[in-house]
Amino acid sequence: MTQARSRSQATSAPRPRTAKTGDLVHYHRVGEGNQACRAAVVTHVWSAEVVNLFVYPDGLRETNEMVVTSVPYAPLDSPGTWHFPE
Repeated sequence: MTQARSRSQATSAPRPRTAKTGDLVHYHRVGEGNQACRAAVVTHVWSAEVVNLFVYPDGLRETNEMVVTSVPYAPLDSPGTWHFPE
């Protein structure tokens, strides 16, 4: 069991910290690939891994802000996830 636990810990990167309401984070939109990183503000924290976000438009292609709910954390640029700025 110790060996299995150490393997899973090695594959999952730790979060640098826990999100709080008002934190600025990066959100990766679904359907736009990894290059579609948007600035977002945490509006509600459900757990250490799941938050609600207010996502800002990029200004060139989008004109409306967006609210997304129950967004999971991912250390990599995965569509539909958030992470802290590098």
